[in-house]
Amino acid sequence: MKFFATISILTIFFFCSFSQTKVKLGIQEEIVYPFELNQVSLYLNWTQSTNNFDSIKVFGMGEATHGTREFFNIKAETFKYLVTNCNYKIFGIEASYGECNYINDYLNTGNGNIDTIIRYFSFWTWQTEEVKDLILWIKDYNLQKTESNKILFYGFDMQDMYYPIKYFFESLKSDSTVNVESLITITKPILTKSKYQIYQMFYDKDSSAFHDTLKRINVELEEWMSKNEPVLRQRYSIKRIKQLQFCLTNYNQAITNDIKNYQFRDSCMAYNIVSIQNLENAKMFIWAHNGHINIDHSPSFNKQLGTPMGGFLKKAFGQNYYSIGFTFNRGFFHAVVYVKNLKKDDNDYPITEKNWNYDLKECYVPVYKKNTFTKELSRIEIENFFIDIRYSSNALFSKPFSSYSIGAVFINKKLNSQLIYAKKQFDGLIYIDRSTSAIPIKSK
Repeated sequence: MKFFATISILTIFFFCSFSQTKVKLGIQEEIVYPFELNQVSLYLNWTQSTNNFDSIKVFGMGEATHGTREFFNIKAETFKYLVTNCNYKIFGIEASYGECNYINDYLNTGNGNIDTIIRYFSFWTWQTEEVKDLILWIKDYNLQKTESNKILFYGFDMQDMYYPIKYFFESLKSDSTVNVESLITITKPILTKSKYQIYQMFYDKDSSAFHDTLKRINVELEEWMSKNEPVLRQRYSIKRIKQLQFCLTNYNQAITNDIKNYQFRDSCMAYNIVSIQNLENAKMFIWAHNGHINIDHSPSFNKQLGTPMGGFLKKAFGQNYYSIGFTFNRGFFHAVVYVKNLKKDDNDYPITEKNWNYDLKECYVPVYKKNTFTKELSRIEIENFFIDIRYSSNALFSKPFSSYSIGAVFINKKLNSQLIYAKKQFDGLIYIDRSTSAIPIKSK
């Protein structure tokens, strides 16, 4: 019964009644769950009991590119289904905690303009029509709910040192009971600059003096919070104080971050998810790349990258963490590519600390014969399907095979393919044959 209850979550993708199909995968039979993609909200009755999902606290869904429309829409529809049928209350995304606080305020008050709010995302990946549609759905949902039943929108990433401080300051700047003047003085070196200037200064080769300034700000803000907390406790809830305190934690993570130490970032993101889930005491959906939600890294990078976010979450939650990876055979997507002598203005997001000559482009990859993983999946001749690989004994999932894996940067089909050891990395897997590009929101 547990097997079918787990699988039934994927019924949200079907036009017709939920069904399973037996197929030949390699030399073994395998049960897959086909679905058809649709661009409108889908609804089907859940035909199985949801009781077996009561213990799941964190439900993670990945993506094999940061710019595929199908991945985004599948995840959005899954989240809607979990909210309306399984009492999920927290939406978490691979984005800055600070910037997502602004989005959460918009979703809980209804005040503001969506086209302005979505620009709080620093990273181009989430400034898309698909994510915008999901945010608007959450807003409409929350308008009909009491405060305790509203969806909460959190970022769990830690690469941003600007918005956590900006949100912290703007939340307290009008409070006459605390020492606002000293807060202005402490945060001035950050808030008198743009977030992009902060990044550039942080990654400049002669940045040691600025790094010292950022560390001093961290110490002074912690001291400020400690001195003013007794007053804050008289005006704010304990939960609100913890949320503001977490801005400082997130800032500390950002200024401590070494982009060459992949495990540090993933360990921080896992820590943030655990902290958010504990704070809200509710079920949480997380949206990130395959390379973060996976329980173990690809064999191509295991020693280099260390433990991924999903690995830390599995240690924290055990079977109460469930992860679904995505893979695809071919198609279009958005990614950043290297452009020689690219002219940058102040509104472009820095890609690396050494080279800023990257631009967002629509990219394409064909069927690649060396991608042995998707080659086998494509032989099923079903365009889109789900497999719960926890219960599969198929050799395709128990050994390393190659598949496309594209993050922010696209180089070429060879370098953006890597080994996938599905059974070690994920609990479930979604395959789509063709990727189409997510739709960027154009600047007005």
